[in-house]
Amino acid sequence: MPRLPLHEEFTRHSEWYQPDRPHIHVPGSLAFSPDHIRLDLNDAFSAIDGDVSIADPVTTYPALHGASTKGELLTLLRAARASVGLSFGPAGVRQPETVTSSWLVVGAHVRADETYRSLTFFIPGLAAWLGQTPINCSYVHAEGEQAYSEHIVRTPQKPEATRVDTSSMTVRWGAGTSSSINVFERVHIDVLGWIEIVPDHPQSLEWFFEQYEKLSAMLTILAGDSIPAESITLRLTDSDYSAELLVCMKPAKYCRLRHPGDFYFPRNFTKIPLSELVQRWFQEIDSVLVPSQLAVSTLNSSGLWLHVKFLSLIQVLEGFHRGRFAGEYLDAEAYDAIKAALNSALPKTLASDHKDSLRSRIRYGNQLSLSRRLTELASLLGDDVSIRVFGVSTKIPRAWIDTRNYFTHWDKDLLSNTLEGQALYNATVRMEHFVRALFLTLSGVECTEITKAIDHTSQCAQQLAQVNIIERHKADPSQPKGTLYTVRTKPVTDNQQSQKPERSIPPE
Repeated sequence: MPRLPLHEEFTRHSEWYQPDRPHIHVPGSLAFSPDHIRLDLNDAFSAIDGDVSIADPVTTYPALHGASTKGELLTLLRAARASVGLSFGPAGVRQPETVTSSWLVVGAHVRADETYRSLTFFIPGLAAWLGQTPINCSYVHAEGEQAYSEHIVRTPQKPEATRVDTSSMTVRWGAGTSSSINVFERVHIDVLGWIEIVPDHPQSLEWFFEQYEKLSAMLTILAGDSIPAESITLRLTDSDYSAELLVCMKPAKYCRLRHPGDFYFPRNFTKIPLSELVQRWFQEIDSVLVPSQLAVSTLNSSGLWLHVKFLSLIQVLEGFHRGRFAGEYLDAEAYDAIKAALNSALPKTLASDHKDSLRSRIRYGNQLSLSRRLTELASLLGDDVSIRVFGVSTKIPRAWIDTRNYFTHWDKDLLSNTLEGQALYNATVRMEHFVRALFLTLSGVECTEITKAIDHTSQCAQQLAQVNIIERHKADPSQPKGTLYTVRTKPVTDNQQSQKPERSIPPE
């Protein structure tokens, strides 16, 4: 198991050199944090010579090699000079340099153009979603003994393999354990799921992260929670040797779900094998890749203003439709004639900028309205899913459209039908489920299976269930109101009152 998590800060006293100038070593201090990697060098690799100006190009270092005082090999990739100082004193002139990067390899010196055999992402919560249990616990009662003994066995799990022809790679899934044992104090065992991406031919780091981003989006939709990697290891092309990769990524909370039943869409909710689910995802995801990235960012973000979250989810839905459907009222040839007629009908007395504005509207006038787009998307879900996602109307609420248009164009005529407060929150809950359902259909998941997930006991599903109960009861008071518990009071009789214990005051 890797020992350098992506969320933990650390520093290393180290010595550095440029691969093409291995004879010049510069000591410095390396600091890693989740949002940046900083290398403070005691002296600059390239001394300042001549004028220094704001317009000077940034000095970059494709790769820097180092060694820490712990004996580790270090590589900074895609690094850039952040600053260089100039100090004078009895020791002479010093030019300390600060370098920043987002990529750090610990355990190997690699080239800037290095390719890799595989990358493995260790992901909290993944083992539970996969349903892999590398730990077995049993209690044994020996004959003639009163006490029970507890047996904990760590059992290696056979990894699963998924072939993805569209990306010329194989994805391996598994779970492992790490332990810390002190027989006088405690036994601590961690379970961590992992995904290994193995291309048919060695690839660059950027290629690996493009594939991982697609897998991460799929897992986020299925989990109903953020499920980012905790640590990463890589295998070099010319050996089986592994090193650790530390990358500055947007901080996300690790998955809080610890049991298969806690997930929005547990693995056993679909009859589709995992290998087929992944293959279909990779076959289709490129058509809605950017909307999927926005979806993951929005779903995984906490503390977003409701207005921002609402608009982001609407953008995801519109982007999904644009990626999957033609999105036009008429074919291009038929609309060209209409467009020409409309443009020729513009009064010549209009100002040029006004004409440009109208021509722009005519140019895009053949594109479907947002209402039509969302309605077409809703038709993919079926009645059982729609009545749960959209509520008693089973249709896209007009208030969604008016709220988006008001937040975009600030048309006061729409204000009366604009959502706010609790209604805006309820809309975002529904839209989250709308987004999840659409991306599940992308992998071939059936509507009956999506209904099962929405009716499940996961926290994600229960949010929607509460919104639906409140709305249905408001529309029809005879509908269940979701009673949590009942408190009944009885009048206290004189006899019961007389039996109440008196307050005792301790003697002084």
